[in-house]
Amino acid sequence: MSHTIEHITSLDRESLIGEMQNFRGRFRLDFTGEYLAGLSTDQIRHLLLAAYLQMQEPAWCRAAG
Repeated sequence: MSHTIEHITSLDRESLIGEMQNFRGRFRLDFTGEYLAGLSTDQIRHLLLAAYLQMQEPAWCRAAG
């Protein structure tokens, strides 16, 4: 889990939004760009972390293997 937190905290706002929009997990995230633009960077980080916590292993972690 610490790798997930480190990954998310290392992302800038644009990258966070990109990961939210391209999230591939057991469920689909369908936040609009307009909605995400209205959130603070910390709120986006929180949502992305919550989504990753629902996964066994985030895709970026498998790719880093």
